[in-house]
Amino acid sequence: MKFVFLLLLVYPYNSIAKKYRDIEFAVSMSNPPYIMHTEDLPGLNIEILTSAFLSENINVNPYNVPNSRIKAMYKANGGGAFHGKKNEGFPGTASKVPIMTFFNKFIMKKSNKKKLSGLNDNRKFNIISFTNAQKYLGEDYALLTKNASSYKEFGGELPSIMLELNRADIIVSDRNIFNYYLKKKFKSEMGILDFDNYIYLNYLTKGNKYYWFFETKELADIFDNGLRKIYQNGTIDDIFSKYQKEFGVSREPFIYIDCYYGKRQEACENPNLIMDLL
Repeated sequence: MKFVFLLLLVYPYNSIAKKYRDIEFAVSMSNPPYIMHTEDLPGLNIEILTSAFLSENINVNPYNVPNSRIKAMYKANGGGAFHGKKNEGFPGTASKVPIMTFFNKFIMKKSNKKKLSGLNDNRKFNIISFTNAQKYLGEDYALLTKNASSYKEFGGELPSIMLELNRADIIVSDRNIFNYYLKKKFKSEMGILDFDNYIYLNYLTKGNKYYWFFETKELADIFDNGLRKIYQNGTIDDIFSKYQKEFGVSREPFIYIDCYYGKRQEACENPNLIMDLL
């Protein structure tokens, strides 16, 4: 899954003398469960950001802005903080490690695993992915999928339910996005939803790493200190527990901050983690 290109833009509107007592940030298009436009559950990325600043006694106030406007706002105002990849040339001070990483998986029902003798023989698979996946995921992915029995890319909401309805054999997606849309479309007459009925295969080990870029080093340091605090006081675990209970989310996209700030062994030993960043 390609992350929403332009996510959050933070504008400090109090004076520096007040040490950013209040800040606003603009939120672009929804990308659940990471970015969600609901009052009760704003999304994992938003809750991590706001909790980190709140631990430093800074209130963060979100408001919605069309995705097409955020880049122009950032250029015009220089503004605050921006979420993106290092190779996209954002100015400012980057967060110490990636805040999150998309790991796109080949997802299938466990009951169909016996059909999987190897993806190189994928002519028997019906594969679904997101729009422009063959472009974003590179030549290796394109080669893996070009000879599939059926291959389709969908925009908008990921049709995760098609696995449950046996209308697809494999869906290629970020695990948490797949789980979110599966639960959203799952009906009670289908039985009991159990995410353990699915397997998430790491045929695409290279993830897309996203950092926070802050306009000033001061804001970057405040965020860094705030992240340390919410790991120390357990707030980060409360956030993940809430989304795990609601949407079956995995912490894997957050292995960099889990290892760097939380020293979580399972994160630090994850083969996808590039340890020289730490």
